[in-house]
Amino acid sequence: MKFALLTLSALVFAVSAIASSDSVAFFYNPEKVVVLINERSQTGRLNNFMNHFGNNDVLNTTSIDQKINISCARGQLGIACTFKFFPSELIQIRDRSLIVQTNVAALGFPSVGAFEMSFASSMKDKFNFAVKDNGEILMTGSKLIGQ
Repeated sequence: MKFALLTLSALVFAVSAIASSDSVAFFYNPEKVVVLINERSQTGRLNNFMNHFGNNDVLNTTSIDQKINISCARGQLGIACTFKFFPSELIQIRDRSLIVQTNVAALGFPSVGAFEMSFASSMKDKFNFAVKDNGEILMTGSKLIGQ
């Protein structure tokens, strides 16, 4: 019985350690949103993102209208990505939230099918990135203050 409880406790702490090995930060102002994501894993969501859109250790892309900039780098300890957004017809920035509607061609990504990743922090920052099979991309994010 003690062994079972000890094993269960070890699993709970291991899951907590894995959950805390990534981070997302949403920086908002009406003229720009910056989302920083770090993940201490070579097999996590950011790794899947980089593999989905190009299998290099560095991913840099800017939208055709230069209103979206995505930079990612893979290192020995993990992966870091920076997403920058500036207001435009397809990018809504207001009330500490972000809604982006674009497509893979506008970002110079290959059309490789559906993909989705989501991040949330203990500080209530959130970021979601979803690609449909037809190449449409929806990115959403928010920062919750005072909760």
